Amino acid sequence: GPPVVSAPRLELQPIDAARVSNAEPLVHSHSIGHLQRTHEMQMTNKTGKHNPKVLIADDRPETLLAIEHVLGDLEIDFVEARSGNEALAKTLHDDFALVLLDVQMPELDGIEVATLMRDRAATRNTPIIFMTAVDSASHHHFEGFEPGTVDFLHKPLDPDILRSKVAVFLQLFRQRQELDRAIAERRHAEEELKSSEENFRSFFGTIDDLIVVCSLDGTVLFANDPVSRKLGYTDEELRTMHLCDLYSAESAPDADRVFAELLRGEQSVDPLPLATKGGTTIPAETRVRKGQWKGVGCVFGIFKDLTDQEEAQQRFERLFKNNPALMAVTDATTHTFTEVNSAFLNTLGFARSEILGKTAKELDLFVDINRQTDARSQIQSEGSITEVEL
Repeated sequence: GPPVVSAPRLELQPIDAARVSNAEPLVHSHSIGHLQRTHEMQMTNKTGKHNPKVLIADDRPETLLAIEHVLGDLEIDFVEARSGNEALAKTLHDDFALVLLDVQMPELDGIEVATLMRDRAATRNTPIIFMTAVDSASHHHFEGFEPGTVDFLHKPLDPDILRSKVAVFLQLFRQRQELDRAIAERRHAEEELKSSEENFRSFFGTIDDLIVVCSLDGTVLFANDPVSRKLGYTDEELRTMHLCDLYSAESAPDADRVFAELLRGEQSVDPLPLATKGGTTIPAETRVRKGQWKGVGCVFGIFKDLTDQEEAQQRFERLFKNNPALMAVTDATTHTFTEVNSAFLNTLGFARSEILGKTAKELDLFVDINRQTDARSQIQSEGSITEVEL
């Protein structure tokens, strides 16, 4: 065949298929020195970037050099092998984007190397371009290889065809890398999301408040343990319910309105009571916030069980109202009365309406107002007073 590369001149000589094993060198000896220098410059100019690795297996050094020269600007890291055994050994230690495999090599030929590669999972899908002097009519030797992973180059090699075919396989390799990277990133994101969700569930489980995650239309998606424990519903039952179904029957008419107002930010908290599965009412304080759950818009409902607070308030009121001592509660800022007990009213003769909202000074309760002022200052600084006569 005619010369196929110029500038620098690279003449790939024709090879007779009948004497492949005794074929002449593919490159004239006077070109070797120039190609060697050019190849060294190409290898020196590497940027450190992780380029795809291409294995070139041929028992002729001049062929290896010629191929690397033709492909030198494709951003490839070349790995050479000069026998079938060496080529097979290279595939055990490196992952290759492509293997250029001479069919006629000592020890193991290219077909045997490819067959052994296909028997190994790590190299089963590595693309191979066979370099052969055999005509296309004899390609039955390559039957059985996976379609799309095998191609052919006929000797003498045509540089344009060589570059074109290698470039296609490199493009496919890079696309596959991008796809693998995208899949890995998605898997990582899914794992992080799962981890975050598990952390949320674990965190929610440690909180005594009742927490419900629902869709934007109010359908329950998740509820922490206190919801099931205090209201008596199973997780399966809760996932068929609407957030408003958690309120008592008496509160049901107001629940939809309150839910909408809370979402619009028209109020931050609402004291609607909840109801257990058995119908028992639980005093509660409701807050809702919009957020994200599994990447989708949702509503977080937070319900504070006020049972303990109400019981404490009731105990205080019983102790306060029924105490024989005169007792009063005043606002620390305005000093006005906000509550007085029955003993206070009965002893001093005031009606409740006359007391609430007024100050001691306005009611002229103390004989010496200065002593009362001093006592108030002591309370503010020390927190309490004892055995003080007013």
